[in-house]
Amino acid sequence: MALSSPRSRHWTNWSRTVRCEPAYCARPVTIEQVQAEVMRASEDGERLRVIGSGHSFSPLCWTDDNHMALDRFTGIESVDFERRRVWVRAGTRLRRLSEALARRGLALENAPDYDRQTLGGAIATATHGTGAAFGNLSSLVTGLRMVCADGTVRSVSQQDDPDLLCAGAVSLGALGVITHVELQCVDDYRLVVSSTAATLGETIERLEWEARELAKAAEGHDDRLAEASDGASEAASVLHEREADLAQQTEDVARLAAKHQSAHRYLADCRKSVERAEGEAQ
Repeated sequence: MALSSPRSRHWTNWSRTVRCEPAYCARPVTIEQVQAEVMRASEDGERLRVIGSGHSFSPLCWTDDNHMALDRFTGIESVDFERRRVWVRAGTRLRRLSEALARRGLALENAPDYDRQTLGGAIATATHGTGAAFGNLSSLVTGLRMVCADGTVRSVSQQDDPDLLCAGAVSLGALGVITHVELQCVDDYRLVVSSTAATLGETIERLEWEARELAKAAEGHDDRLAEASDGASEAASVLHEREADLAQQTEDVARLAAKHQSAHRYLADCRKSVERAEGEAQ
């Protein structure tokens, strides 16, 4: 049986905007305990919410029925070094995950600055990372294992069911209890941090300069779009001209074919006339 917390335990999210007092909080340490708790709640007609670090501001985990915390269901289960992929238990905190990956020469391509979230909760709520050039944590998911409402364990991958994988990677806890996550990693790396001190005036001047640079970049982007549009218009015009030429050539071929058929019929008539004349001469 999974370990539990008594009813006196209050739960609140990080910002203290959501509070509840669940009747039961399971802390499974095996997949079988997760299955047993899911089936018990389902058979009793009760709600079950999986909680992580409570970093979400929305009331996803609010319930007075059942909570499940996966903080004892953690760690990396397997590593595919060739493809740089790892299977991780969903209760693993991002900080612990980064440390465990580094020991294996791997790293997440992108991660949020707050690293106390659980992996399952971070992907289920589409937690973002840093930088416009990278996807969020959910975009790194290549496989999932989840316990469904009937207690069955289902595995999902990009190859088998990409649509279900996308839904499960940002499921908000609606599809079942995500127990394992497969992540696409990269080789371990080190970030270089550069920080400087500036006065308020220097900061404002810097922001104004960046705003001007962004405006120039936007203008350049608009110019490139206009050039591309002009190029597309020219290409369309050339295409129309070629279509017209092709239509004309098709008509010419049709006329030549008609003339050929007419000449063929004329020659056939001439041959018949010659044959008749020869017959009469004999």
